[in-house]
Amino acid sequence: MESEKPTYLQMIQEPISRMSTNSAIFKGFAATIVAGVAALSYADINNWILGLSFLPVITFLMLDTYYLTLERRYRLLYNQVREGTHPVDFSLSINYDSDELKAAKARARDCLLSPSILLFYPLLIAVLIVVFILSGNHAKWNANDQDSCQYSHSISKCCTCSSNQTGENASTKLIISQWTCLTWCGH
Repeated sequence: MESEKPTYLQMIQEPISRMSTNSAIFKGFAATIVAGVAALSYADINNWILGLSFLPVITFLMLDTYYLTLERRYRLLYNQVREGTHPVDFSLSINYDSDELKAAKARARDCLLSPSILLFYPLLIAVLIVVFILSGNHAKWNANDQDSCQYSHSISKCCTCSSNQTGENASTKLIISQWTCLTWCGH
C-alpha cells in the first residue's frame, strides 16, 4: 500500500486545488460587483437596488468560507495520509470529530476569521456602505440643487444657476455658484 500513497495524495490534492480556485473566483466576482455598484452609484439609482448589492457579497462571503472549510479538511486528510496516521484506502471522507477540526483550524468559525476572508470581505462591505451613504447624499445634493436654483431665481435675477447640473461635480458647481451669488450680488 505504501507504493499507492503518492496516487492517493494526488487524488486528495485535486479537491484542495478546486476549493482554492473557487475561493479566488468568488473574490473576483465580489470585487466586480462592488466596482460595478460604485460605478453605478453616480447614476440616479434607487437605494433599494444599491442595498440589494450587499446580498451577493455576503453570499460570496459565506460560500468562500464554506469552500475554505472544505479545503482545510482535505488538507487535514492530506497531512494524515502523508504522515502515515491515515490508511491508504482512497477514501475522500472528511468527517472528523470536533477536536481534530479545532486543532486543524478547519471549523467554519476558524475559516471565517482567516486572513483571506477577514481582510477581504469586510473591506468590500465597507466600500458598499460608503457608496450607499454617498449615493443617499448625492440624491439630497440633487434635491438641494433644484431648491437653491428656485431660491436664486426668485430672490435675485443676477444670480444664475443652471438647473441641469448633474454628475459628479454638480454639488461643487452649486457651491461655487452660491458663493459667487453671495459675493457679487450680496444675496
